[in-house]
Amino acid sequence: MRRWLIIALLLLAPAAHAFDLPGLSRDSNQYREQLERRFPAGGTAQQRQAAETRATAAERQNNWPAAAQAWEDRAALGEMTAAQWLSLGRAQLRRNPPEAGRALSAAWQNFLMVPAGPPEIPSLLMVAEALQRLERPAQQIAALEQVVQRAPEEARYTDALAQARRAAGLLVARLNTESEAEPARACLAFTVPPARRTDWQPQDWMRAEPPVPGLSFQRDGDQLCVVGLPFGRSTRVVLRAGLPGEDGLRLMRDTPVNIAMPNRRPRLAFDSRAFLLARGQDARVPLALMNISGVQMRVVRLAERNLVPFTRDNRLGDQINSWTVTDIPDTWGRVVWEGTLDLPRGEANQLQRVTVPVPPAVREAGPGLYMMIARPNDGTNDAGSLATAQPLILTDLGLTAWRGEGGLAVQARRLGDSRPAGGTRIALMSRNNEILAETETGTDGIARFAAALLRGEGPMAPVSLHASLGDDLVALDLEAASFDLSDRGVTGREHPGPLDAFLWLDRGIYRPGETVQVMALLRNVAGVPSEVPLRLRLRRPNGQVAAETVVRDGGNWPVALPAAAPAGVWKVEALTDPNAPPVGEARLRVEAFVPERLAVEAGPVPGPLVPGRMLEIPVTARFLYGAPGAGLEGSAELRLVTERNPFPELRGYLFGLEDESFAPDLITADVPETDDQGRATLELTLAGAPDTTRPLRGELDISVQEPGGRATRTSLPLAVAGNPRLVGIRGPQAVDANAEAAFEVIVANPEGRTLPAELSLRLVREKPDWRVVLRGGATRYETVWTDEPVDTATVRTAAEAPARFARSLPFGRYRLEAREANGLAIASVRFRSGWVSSESAEVPDKVDVAADRQSYAPGDTVTVRVTAPFAGRASLAVLTDRLMTVREVDVPEGGTDVPLTADPAWGPGAYVAVTVFRAGAPATSPGRALGLAWVQIDPAARRLDVAIGGPERARPSTRVEVPVTVTGGSASVHLTLAAVDEGILRLTRFASPDPLAHYTGRRTLGVDIRDDYGRLIRPDDATPAVLRQGGDETGDLGLLPIPQRNVVLFSGVVETDANGRATIPLDLPDFAGELRLMAVAWQGPRIGSASRAMTVRDPVLAEALLPRFLAPGDEATLPVLLHNLELPQGEVSATLTAEGAIALGGPARLAARLATGARAQPSTTLRATGAGEGTLRLAVGGPGGFAATRESRIEVRSSRALTSVTTLSELAPGQELRLAPNATRFLPGAWRATARLGTPVRFDAEGMLRGLEIYPYTCLEQLSSRALGIGAAISEGSTPQQAALLQRAVDGILSRQRYDGSFGLWSAQGEPEFWTSAYAAEALIRARTAGATVATAALDAALDDLATRLEDTTANEPTEFAAQAARLNALSLAGRHRLGAARRLMESLDRLPTPLARAQLAAAFARAGDNDRAQRAFAAALAAPARRDWLYDYGSAARDAMAVLVLLKEAQAPAAMIQQATERLPGPELTPAAASTQEAAWAVLAAASLGRDGRPVRAAFDGNAAPRVFNATAGGVLRNLGDAPLPVTLTVTGIPTEALPAGRNAMTIRRRFLDLQGMELNLDQLRSGTSFLMVIEARAESGQEHLAMISQGLPAGWEIQARLGPGAVPGLPGLGELAEPDATPALDDRVAAAVTFNAERRDFRLAVRLRAVTAGRFELPGAEVADMYRPAFFARQAVGRITILPQQ
Repeated sequence: MRRWLIIALLLLAPAAHAFDLPGLSRDSNQYREQLERRFPAGGTAQQRQAAETRATAAERQNNWPAAAQAWEDRAALGEMTAAQWLSLGRAQLRRNPPEAGRALSAAWQNFLMVPAGPPEIPSLLMVAEALQRLERPAQQIAALEQVVQRAPEEARYTDALAQARRAAGLLVARLNTESEAEPARACLAFTVPPARRTDWQPQDWMRAEPPVPGLSFQRDGDQLCVVGLPFGRSTRVVLRAGLPGEDGLRLMRDTPVNIAMPNRRPRLAFDSRAFLLARGQDARVPLALMNISGVQMRVVRLAERNLVPFTRDNRLGDQINSWTVTDIPDTWGRVVWEGTLDLPRGEANQLQRVTVPVPPAVREAGPGLYMMIARPNDGTNDAGSLATAQPLILTDLGLTAWRGEGGLAVQARRLGDSRPAGGTRIALMSRNNEILAETETGTDGIARFAAALLRGEGPMAPVSLHASLGDDLVALDLEAASFDLSDRGVTGREHPGPLDAFLWLDRGIYRPGETVQVMALLRNVAGVPSEVPLRLRLRRPNGQVAAETVVRDGGNWPVALPAAAPAGVWKVEALTDPNAPPVGEARLRVEAFVPERLAVEAGPVPGPLVPGRMLEIPVTARFLYGAPGAGLEGSAELRLVTERNPFPELRGYLFGLEDESFAPDLITADVPETDDQGRATLELTLAGAPDTTRPLRGELDISVQEPGGRATRTSLPLAVAGNPRLVGIRGPQAVDANAEAAFEVIVANPEGRTLPAELSLRLVREKPDWRVVLRGGATRYETVWTDEPVDTATVRTAAEAPARFARSLPFGRYRLEAREANGLAIASVRFRSGWVSSESAEVPDKVDVAADRQSYAPGDTVTVRVTAPFAGRASLAVLTDRLMTVREVDVPEGGTDVPLTADPAWGPGAYVAVTVFRAGAPATSPGRALGLAWVQIDPAARRLDVAIGGPERARPSTRVEVPVTVTGGSASVHLTLAAVDEGILRLTRFASPDPLAHYTGRRTLGVDIRDDYGRLIRPDDATPAVLRQGGDETGDLGLLPIPQRNVVLFSGVVETDANGRATIPLDLPDFAGELRLMAVAWQGPRIGSASRAMTVRDPVLAEALLPRFLAPGDEATLPVLLHNLELPQGEVSATLTAEGAIALGGPARLAARLATGARAQPSTTLRATGAGEGTLRLAVGGPGGFAATRESRIEVRSSRALTSVTTLSELAPGQELRLAPNATRFLPGAWRATARLGTPVRFDAEGMLRGLEIYPYTCLEQLSSRALGIGAAISEGSTPQQAALLQRAVDGILSRQRYDGSFGLWSAQGEPEFWTSAYAAEALIRARTAGATVATAALDAALDDLATRLEDTTANEPTEFAAQAARLNALSLAGRHRLGAARRLMESLDRLPTPLARAQLAAAFARAGDNDRAQRAFAAALAAPARRDWLYDYGSAARDAMAVLVLLKEAQAPAAMIQQATERLPGPELTPAAASTQEAAWAVLAAASLGRDGRPVRAAFDGNAAPRVFNATAGGVLRNLGDAPLPVTLTVTGIPTEALPAGRNAMTIRRRFLDLQGMELNLDQLRSGTSFLMVIEARAESGQEHLAMISQGLPAGWEIQARLGPGAVPGLPGLGELAEPDATPALDDRVAAAVTFNAERRDFRLAVRLRAVTAGRFELPGAEVADMYRPAFFARQAVGRITILPQQ
């Protein structure tokens, strides 16, 4: 009872936070205090009773003024109940005239006092009525919305809300001003969203009085925004009556809104993204200001040795925080110049941009880093916080660095003339400011540093290069992002380094518990096999190592996945050095999958999809066992995407607008039934041209429905003729300033044929403007662009010739637009004049580089064509994973050819990188452009040719000999052969292994390239160059055993004879389908592979099309596929027998007369009669005496929670007792009975254990509790199944272990859980004692983490004290005693927050032998047993009572203490259904602990010696052979006949079923093969924090197709925003999501896409949400049944 009282009190505390009206709480409390001031000391009981009597009498007489007065008198006497406050409010409303204000205050007092949820409804209704009388409709509606949230199914409340909304119309709910927006704006939110349709405009319904120039009105979601409001004054905006809202509501009257927009905050910022200033260039830097009239300037010089320490926390190019800026003069350098800026007069609230000259003192002070510091000096408040700094390095040196496996190479050049700077001193600097190495560049400007220097870590990590020549100095940051060259063709496989491992698997997807066949080859760069040992590691999706082994080149590793393997992407890594990155990798998926049965192909497509015209696409389906897929239907989904240049013959033309966005709806269509040859025609229609200016293409997904309801998918690209006319523009991306920029313009049709047309051209300059914004608390500088018209023209194109447009333009960024005259076709391109570098420092400008051939033999001459955007000097570098060679070349205008010699040291090939440099000048900045080309080495010399022989067709359940022949080798060859169901391989589009492509294919760039040209300060208003980071474009309980069979055969490593021949036997199982045979061969440096298909089938196919599982009581339609594949016409039959948990409910013999190639699908009914496994056998017969037998197994499992019934009795010495379990409350076959003898507890420990065994969710606490409880039961004697469950729980705990040894709640990527990590360690220790396998390294890491945190934590908060006690307990349990820490914690014994924490400290002392302190701490635990439920340690008073007893027993504490603890154990009120996992675990542990120390049990069951715990499901006679009474507990646990009824406490749950268009779905009409959506919405009403699980069990006929979200789902706005769960367990038989509720997040919505697969009648479980650690907080829907109709 105490526990429920605590829960109720917890519910009371946050109730007022669930709904609040600003100021109401204050007014209500003032009303109460005003009344209570009449009787400051409160009234007597007699006075209170008299007032209540007067009030009641007045109410009976309908004398409401008297009743109100009497209730106010009663309130003045104190101790008013919630109901009495409600009575006072009712009287105030009913009096004439009503006192609505007082009624509102009284109702609010009631609201504050009642529990959260439905009890709040009466007060909310009264609040709404009072607000209505006070003519405050917006707040009235808000109150009624709260009522509906608490009772969403109550029609009268929803009607009242609708009526209030209709009466009030559209109302302004709140105003939000955004003074720092660009431009300033204010947004209005409403009680009902404005109409979401698109046929009205906000400007028609809003106006400013008086009008404000430039003001605009916009829609932003469900808000209306006023944009362009003037700063520093108020603007009156009027909303016109009639403004449309949702649900047909409108604004009832003109509504004025006064919007006060303050002045903008003062801002001051340098654009510090660029910090290098080339010597000889105009020395000015830009500064932006707002609302500042005076600036003080200081220039500080930082010496060279201060560069690394300063940039350690302040990276050059990033904005420097104001507090750092103010610290620079005193800490980092000396002031070399100080003064003020003379500013031109600026306009208030407008950004002012000035250029600040660099003081001459900077040039005179010597090399180094300078900081130009600016701060306001005009009296602006808090001027120090506005201080800003511009880093500045004046230099004539530019650095380019190449970093790879071979080390670091750097080239120095002079910025003024772009020549290499020989004799430059280069220092490699570490993080701690040490010089790691120093060298001097040669005449080519190149210096090199060995790779070993780059491997330092921590303080010795290399972070920068410092270059000096004379008095010149420059630094290059090695931790800044390297060049992003993804637009230069830098694609391919990652460069492996000196050793490269090729890993291949037998397939790409596995079910938990299956074996992964891993093979490995190891080669060096030249392709020669390596004898270095290769370590293989299998990593879980969270990155944790699941298994590892060591192999050599050509080694095979068969690794079994755990039975509890989590779903997701796993990875196999190959390492030659455990501390180095992998040299090879392979990925695999773990899912609960079913193999596909069909091969579906689509196309060829006869032409593009034209709007308004039907496109017919051929679709072909065949069964993988070789028969046509006749009589099958399907569906198609088309997604449209845009392209800028899809036409190869129009290379270089860009079509459509530069900055266009495109987000079309999904287009669906049906695939008609296939004919006898498995062919059908998909008719696809596009109603109208989509709203885009670009060419279109489609991504078409086609699915064909298999017999049985599942689907097989395929996809293909589709040409789409959107707009009939498309405008394309071809021209340069950039030209020199004042040089001619020439463009060609065409009009083409969707097929790419050019057309004659007249075009209007518009040329604009995109003028940069700058604004200062706050990002992360720091003032930052951002660039915005505005259009400035430059020129217009009209041109004509011909079909055979484009139109030309050319202009000579000054420095700047431009955009050319071309629009077809009198048409809608339009295009635009952006270009630069003056070689303004790209908009980011990490994307250099582009050089075109091309090789003259596709591949080259070693020694061949490679001719490289270089076409640069400007003439200049260039470096040509050959790059692999290192800089191979570099040479200087001169590139004239128009380009040049450069010869190279193909080198075998390049391996499969190399990149030729050409960087062209442009010299600087006073008015222009130095620049560079970069391009690359891949040069491929011909792989012919490394190829083995492989041929796979054997039959094209084979019979199941036979042995097949497969010959494999390898040519191209010199002797015997090693090979592997895998035979895998093509239906498995198609799920992941698995590509057959190809080692030749792996080793000789194209590589991505293996070196990082950096330079500092992108950080040069540009003259005037130029923008710095763009550099993007990167270098490539590039509960085990849910995993049911399913009836569908996975066929995977693997030969292992086979050696051929001297002629390259080998014969490999394959033992084929009972299977019908297509096997893909995949062979991989290797010999020395030569490698090869091959694959082919082999069909496996009987002359007649008979297959039962089963669902994945069933639930007890289900009746499934069981189709049996009969297919006469080869025999003459005749009767084909299947005789069915069912065993175990299933039975036939229809005919046992199904037959059809079938011609050759014909197929039939007769059906019967299959019933699930109980829980467990069912076996279905088919005896197949056919013409000519054909006979075969097939067998399938199916799991029968209910999603209902198990329940237990426990009876307690006492058996006298020498007496007998017949144990006859009463199973009438349980489904037949879905229960078991367990007898426990000598049990000294009164709660159902056996039921607790069963609950732990089947608990479906797997956070860290739940897994640890399962391990703790099951481990305790195993120590008492248990079944092998319990040992397996214990091991799975242990594996699950370890899968959540983080890199530092601690544990995350849901995954190893989560935040460390402090108390729960200690609990997990304790569970692992106890599980290991019980016989589970726990990896020593993992447990040691967990204990090391506990020990470290124990010493590093100084406890001040209750959570910290609890965690410290838990750590001491776990460490002492492992024998790692920490008495010093324990004694320190003992000094704060009274601050330990729970009985468990005090008992854990006591246990730590007891295990270490300090019994005195142990008894004192145990006494403290027993002296204060009360506690509240606490989410931090998942505890309750009951949990602590049982845990304290266990620890006392283990410590062998005095008997009096143990007796006292035993008396406090909970009784039968602690039921398995209501117990948390913590309570269940410690209940089992407490029962086991007491049972172990009781007197020995002497009893016989059915004449045999009875253990303490035994299975009593069959019943029998128990005899007490002892001399004392024997307590007997008989627990029956199983699936109840009647599911738990709907119920709730402080939570709500709701679900909806929708079709794919978002419309409500009628489940009564649901047919097999239908896909649909399920939306689940859960709400926690209490405002407390709940770690909850949302669960929806699935009917056996449904399967999950996809999980949607988070966020909005395109094309389905009615779903709303979907939330992101904390974790999503991968379960076959239910949808589940773990989520955290709190005061800020009370609602959660998830959606999944489901498919009805199997026809029949199935149980539909109710949706549930429950606090996983406090099950008393829950909401549960009732269980129902659904019928899935057969396909039409």
